[in-house]
Amino acid sequence: MWKTVESSLAVTIGEDEVEKFCESICNNKYDMAFKLIESKHKVMTVFASKGLEFDQVISFARYYKIYNDENLQNHYVCITRAKEKFIMFIDDEVYYAHVLDVADRNGINDTNKLVKYEESEEKGKITSFN
Repeated sequence: MWKTVESSLAVTIGEDEVEKFCESICNNKYDMAFKLIESKHKVMTVFASKGLEFDQVISFARYYKIYNDENLQNHYVCITRAKEKFIMFIDDEVYYAHVLDVADRNGINDTNKLVKYEESEEKGKITSFN
């Protein structure tokens, strides 16, 4: 069979390549390569996520200048994709101040009901929106 493939494609296939190929399709440790649709973690743009839902969504505040009324639609899409948990890495202090201001203007005085704010040792901030 390999000789037919070699002649049809005008390529030479070494015996070691045949063995590696057989191992990759028969060994369970390579299953992820053949089941990309079922992968647990997906990385994509907000635009690509429109209409989809995920158990958990992680994003970065620097992509949303909502305090300047920029990226509002993408921000909305991003924060509404999560079914269970949404995490925003706060790498833009103005973003976080804006979220707190909007909460205050809407009568949300206990921000612990809205966000969990943690400062890491590397001075990075993590906010999880409830």
